[in-house]
Amino acid sequence: MTGVSSTVAKQYLKKYRNNLEEALDAYLSEESSSKSTKRALVKHDAALVKIFDDFVDPADPQKIDINGTMNYLAALNIEPEHPKALFLAYLLKSPSVGVFEKQSFLDQWTMVKCKTLAQMTTFINSFYDDIIAGKSTVTIDDTPASFQNLYLFTFGFLMELQNQKLLDVELAIDYWKLLFPLIIDDSAVLQRLDQWYEFVQTVHKRSFSKDSWSMFYLFVQDIMKPDPVGFSQYDEMASWPSVIDEYIEYLRENDLLPEKA
Repeated sequence: MTGVSSTVAKQYLKKYRNNLEEALDAYLSEESSSKSTKRALVKHDAALVKIFDDFVDPADPQKIDINGTMNYLAALNIEPEHPKALFLAYLLKSPSVGVFEKQSFLDQWTMVKCKTLAQMTTFINSFYDDIIAGKSTVTIDDTPASFQNLYLFTFGFLMELQNQKLLDVELAIDYWKLLFPLIIDDSAVLQRLDQWYEFVQTVHKRSFSKDSWSMFYLFVQDIMKPDPVGFSQYDEMASWPSVIDEYIEYLRENDLLPEKA
C-alpha cells in the first residue's frame, strides 16, 4: 500500500506544482435548470460559509484550490493518500484532484446537516464505513451513494485536462489498488487482480477509456468474485471491452486459467 499512497500523494503534489485551472462548464452543464433553481433557494449556515472561506483560493472566491484542500484535509484529520480523501471528494462532487467548488461544498454539507469541522469529521468517517458496507443512505444528485458510483466518479475526478478522455495505465492501477481491497478480502480474487495489474502494465500498456474503467468493475463483481479460479461466468460472446478479452487470453496462454470445457 506504500506505493499506492506515494502515488496518490504525488497526484496532490503534481496538482500543486502545475496549479492547473480546470474548466468546469461540462460538469456544471449536467445540472438541470430545476436543480440550479433548487440550489439557489437553499440557505447556508453562516458557520458553514466561514469554513469554506477559511480555505478558499485567494484568487478565486468560488473554489478551494490545492493549497486550501491540503489544509482542509488536515483540519478533518484525513491524510491525502487515505481513501477517505477520495470519499470526501465524491461526497462534495469535486471536479478534479485538489479542488472543491463553493456551491457543491455548501450544498452537500447542508444536505447532510454538517456545519462544523467536528461534524464533518464524524460524518465522513461514517460515510466511509457505510459506503464500504453497502448501507449508505446518502444521495448525490438524487442518486444513492454507493461504492460502484464512487468508483465511476473516480475516473472523471482523475482527469487533469478539460477534454481528457483516457486514464494513464499507471494511475489506473494505483487507484484500483487503492479501491478494490476496501471491498475484497478474498485472497484468490486479490491474486487475480494482481495478475490483471501485471497484464495491463507489461502487456496492454495503454491508457483506459471510461467504458473500460467502468466495465472492469462489473467484470470484478460478476466474473472474478463469484469464481476466481475458473471464471465460469465469463462469456466470450458478451460485450466486454477488448482489454478484458485480451486479459483472459493472457491468463490462458500462461496457464493461469483453464480452458473452458
